[in-house]
Amino acid sequence: VELSYSKYDIDTHSASLIGGGVTPFPSSQSFGDAESFAVMASAYYDVDLGGIDPFIGGGLGWGRVKADGFGVTPLIGALPGGVALDDSDSGLAYHITAGLSFDITDTIKAEVGYRYQGINADLASVTAASRSFDLTSHNAFVGVRVGF
Repeated sequence: VELSYSKYDIDTHSASLIGGGVTPFPSSQSFGDAESFAVMASAYYDVDLGGIDPFIGGGLGWGRVKADGFGVTPLIGALPGGVALDDSDSGLAYHITAGLSFDITDTIKAEVGYRYQGINADLASVTAASRSFDLTSHNAFVGVRVGF
């Protein structure tokens, strides 16, 4: 079982246009932040090489996403600015993980690795338009695992 919490600053984002298409907003116009919390059941497979062992793993569970003040700064002669998204929701959380583990004892391992994690949620914009929102992240980590 794993618990995770992350906080993200928004560097860039995009908006769907009425009638189709997507408008990207660069970092000079974008603002806001997001938080996520997840609880997942995870499984790992270690390749026993005698001390330093590669592993792969994955997990599924529940996550909560909070988008706080996503918006754009208005530019003269362009689209109006302001906050566009300020909502939270819960949904499916998942991760795929790979790395190396190091034996500390027979049941405890230190690890270093990479994780791709996502949480699916439905968030509503300030105009009440609901969209599927998939908050994904790429993470390097150091940790400890206890086996049974």
